[in-house]
Formats: sequence, C-alpha cells, structure tokens
Amino acid sequence: MHEQTFAEVPVEGDELAAAQAGRPGAARTYAESLTRRGQLDQALPWWEKAAGEGDAQAARTLAIVHRDRWDFAEAERWYRTAADRDGGCAFGLATLLAEAGDPAAAEEWYARGAELGSVECLTNGALLRAGRGEWDEAPALLDEAAESGDRTAAHARHGIRTIRYELEKCATALAEAERNGDPEAAYGALRELKDPEHRHMFDAYPRLVAEAEALFARAAAAGSAVALVDQAVFVARDPRRWPEVRALAERGHELGYSGAAYVLGVWWEAAALTAASASIGP
Repeated sequence: MHEQTFAEVPVEGDELAAAQAGRPGAARTYAESLTRRGQLDQALPWWEKAAGEGDAQAARTLAIVHRDRWDFAEAERWYRTAADRDGGCAFGLATLLAEAGDPAAAEEWYARGAELGSVECLTNGALLRAGRGEWDEAPALLDEAAESGDRTAAHARHGIRTIRYELEKCATALAEAERNGDPEAAYGALRELKDPEHRHMFDAYPRLVAEAEALFARAAAAGSAVALVDQAVFVARDPRRWPEVRALAERGHELGYSGAAYVLGVWWEAAALTAASASIGP
C-alpha cells in the first residue's frame, strides 16, 4: 500500500486552493491535474470555470468531452463560446454542423476559422467548395493549406488534379470520336472513368459525377448502347432518379447490349432487398 509523502499532499491542496481563490489560470491547472488522474467528471466543473474565464482551450476540451459522450447540443454550446476567437473551436463547431447536415453554416465557420489561422478550417472549407465543383477557387485554397503542411489538403489536391485531368483527356478523345462518327471509339474514350481507383473521388465530389454522366450521355448519343448503361450507373448514385436509370438500361437493351438486362436485374434485386429490409424494420 502506497503511503502519501509529505511532499505529495500539498500539491493537490495548493492547486485546489488556488482554483477556489480564482487565481488566473488555476482552474485550468487543477482541471488538467484531475483529468490526468482519470477524474474527468470531477474535473468538468473546473474546466467550465476556466472556460468561463475566457480559456478557449478549456471550452474546446469541454466540447470534445460532450461530443464523445454523444451530447452534441452541449458540445455545440461550448464550441460556440470561443469559436469567434479560436480556430480550433471554429473547426470543431463547423465539423459538428457539417455532420448535422448544415453545410452552409459549416462553411461559414470554416471560413472564420481559416481567418483565425486554422489550416484545418482552410482545408475543409476548400473541400466543401470542391464538392460543389468550384474548380477555380477550391484548388487555390488547397494549395495554400498544403503549403502550410496539411497532408489532407495535399492529398485532396493531388486527387482532384488527377481526376480533372482524366475528365479533360476523356472529353478531348470523345470529341474526336464524335467528329468521326465512331460509337465504339466514343465509348472507348471514356474507359478510364470506370477505373475503380476513381470511385472514391466520385463519392467525395458529387459534381464530378454530373460531369462523367454528361460524357457518357454524349457517347450514348453518338450511338454507343454500352454507354447508356454506364450513364445509368452514374445516374443511379441518386436514388431519386431510379426511373431514369431504368429507362437508360432498357434503352441499352433495346439497342442490342445484352449486358443491360443483367445490370437491370442486379439493380432490381438490390432494390427489392432494400424494400424488404425497410418493411421488416428494426
């Protein structure tokens, strides 16, 4: 059994006394001490006291604790207490709002956090712009964040440059096939867009889906029945457009593409399973 030494006892007592007396910074010091010892619930009132004294890191700590406990309303409240002066709190608040389905508010706070010097806010704000297809603004912001050492920004910048290059290359080859009236070449011009390595980019940036869909629509208009089904694959990313998906696949089948019937059957089976699961419920 460990017996406290004479030197150990006053340390905690002095920290508590200083915090109770309202000495500047003492509430946070005592909160940190309790937290390190695993006494988080006992530390929370002292974190709150520190946050009330204007300590932005204390506010951020409280927000993270409540977020981890799934108390998102309380997390948002604490982030907001310092988000207008602390980039970390602005980032936390913006991310919370984005996850809650409010991208407009999230973008506003990412912008304000970036002004406060948060590189993470700069990166995430740029990614929201990229998601809308703002290809002029987003890469410049990602450049700035990447140059500040943000790896997420550097990775996103590389991915966007790569897929944009592929789209432009495909569009150029497609235009030549259209001029030559060659349906097979028109479809072949877009083969790279079906590379599984690009799938995550289409997941992350919906505007890219619209651009790819438009290219396959052009290839289909040039006479490629197979392109109709690949166009349908991109349209199917939006479940509200199922009638269009079905019409495109059926048109491909009518034009002689045997794979259209198989693809349509797979989609019907998946739709039936989803409907069955929904009817069974939890």
